[in-house]
Parts: sequence; C-alpha cells; structure tokens
Amino acid sequence: MWMFAEIVDAVGNVVVRAEGYVSRDGDLGMLAGSAIDRFRRANPDTSLVREIGTTDFAIRFGKQA
Repeated sequence: MWMFAEIVDAVGNVVVRAEGYVSRDGDLGMLAGSAIDRFRRANPDTSLVREIGTTDFAIRFGKQA
C-alpha cells in the first residue's frame, strides 16, 4: 500500500513528508528513515531528537487515499 511519513511540529504543521510503497517488514522503517533524512537535509543545524523531546515534534504515518 502507498503510505506517507510526516514530521510535524507542535501545532500539526507538516515540516517534511516522505511517501513510498509499504508491502513487507522493514518498509515502514525505511519510510520513517526517509522522512528523517529529509528533515536533516532541510534543517542541518537542528537535532530532531532534541526537538521531539522539547517542542512536541512527531513522526506521523498514514495511508494514501
């Protein structure tokens, strides 16, 4: 199935989004990794781990309609 992984901020704004086909074990993790890589490229001076812990960033998954 076609899914997405988004990194969102505290108010629900999408910071980055990655999409891909998920059909077997490991695909969902790779999709999350893709979103994290996009976040790192777009925000090279920001630690996602620190942001998740202090400002309510989150990784959200969903199925494409």
